[in-house]
Amino acid sequence: MINGKEYRNFIFDLYGTLTDIWTDEKRLSFWKEVYQWFFDHGAVYKSPAALKKAYFGYCTDAQAESPDPLYEIELRRVFVRLFADQGVTADPGLIEETAFYFRRASTVRLSSYDWVLPVFEKLRASGKKLYLLSNAQACFTVPELKLLQLDRAFDGIVLSSDVSVKKPSERIIRILMERYGLSAEESLMIGNDQHADVAVADAVGMDSFYIETETSGAYDPKIRAAFELREKDRAARDRKLEDFFCRLTEEKTMDEKTILVTAFEPFGGEAVNASELILNMLPDEICSVRIRKIILPVVFRKCAEKAIREAGTVQPAAIVCLGQAGGRDAITPERIAINVMDARIADNEGNRPSDVPIDPMGPAAYFSTLPIKAMAQSIRSSGIPAKVSDTAGTFVCNDLMYEMLAYVSVHRPDVPCGFIHVPYLSGQIPDGTQPAIALEDAAKGIEAALGVLALWLQKGE
Repeated sequence: MINGKEYRNFIFDLYGTLTDIWTDEKRLSFWKEVYQWFFDHGAVYKSPAALKKAYFGYCTDAQAESPDPLYEIELRRVFVRLFADQGVTADPGLIEETAFYFRRASTVRLSSYDWVLPVFEKLRASGKKLYLLSNAQACFTVPELKLLQLDRAFDGIVLSSDVSVKKPSERIIRILMERYGLSAEESLMIGNDQHADVAVADAVGMDSFYIETETSGAYDPKIRAAFELREKDRAARDRKLEDFFCRLTEEKTMDEKTILVTAFEPFGGEAVNASELILNMLPDEICSVRIRKIILPVVFRKCAEKAIREAGTVQPAAIVCLGQAGGRDAITPERIAINVMDARIADNEGNRPSDVPIDPMGPAAYFSTLPIKAMAQSIRSSGIPAKVSDTAGTFVCNDLMYEMLAYVSVHRPDVPCGFIHVPYLSGQIPDGTQPAIALEDAAKGIEAALGVLALWLQKGE
């Protein structure tokens, strides 16, 4: 949600908006390569120049088939004609191969901008729908989407060559809207061309986001989008775009905020895990903030994988991981996670790493970003023993804490994240030989800690 409006559908232009592309069909070396391709497949032209003249001539002929200046030709037909001129009947497979070779030979540079994949991940994780609306030849674009890892990114695609009309005709955007049942009020058009993207969205009553990139034309102040980014520096533009789309997915009222709380299954031959029992006793809402609960496997790596998947789906405002630390006499918010796996016992899949780094390229440690001292104080104020701990151990709990903090540092740096250890429960130590705490008291203490965090989130501290 942004400026009080929520968009459900995001319609993207491709070339120049999502991708940095430069093609050159005028180079003599390019036409020599294409000439050789046609020659190798039986279509022998007199020279590369003769092939070039025929190609552009047939493109002009195809465009003249319609009086509409926004009529889009189908280049596959041009390639068919180029072969036929030299007595070759090209089957569809050869035409697709020719188009692929032609495009590859003419392409000097092609890549997606750095912001695209992470933003798409966030949008999809928050339930948004993504669509592609591009002036493009399908025989070029479909292979390029695969190359850019965008072939499965969209819920729907309309390319101009497939519908014989191109932007800025409003007909093409109406085709997209009718095909996929989109309303203008819930949709946002994103592109780098004021005429082809902003004006076409305005024609159907849709908001737009103009992103000025290296291939954008001269800025026209008479054509204004709902949102505009005119940043010349590419790296700065990438950062600002990530921030913008994060606001669209993460700007929520407090009653929509969620704290993701994780706990572990039993391990080491024990029948229960204190953290799981405590998690099950927590309410579904604390201080008007929702509590999302999930149980994780006591398995190196897999515990974090599951938690990260859940975080991607829930998009929480904070992440709190719970774990059991037998022998401790208090609830202990952890200060630090270190970059090592060193197991005294095997995890639940038999893994027992010894002095193995969690991430060989990662930092030595990550510090909790939770308000750990305030949380410990709140627990003590509720009558439950608590103190900040300076070691999360080297078993699966530490692995989870380290990997979750690594994840949020890259993907969700605004999300507080950390770990809290809890002692054994009284029922686990009936003979009283080790410190233990009543289940009700432990749950009360964790609820107090989460209450402080919820209020902390509300204040935006």
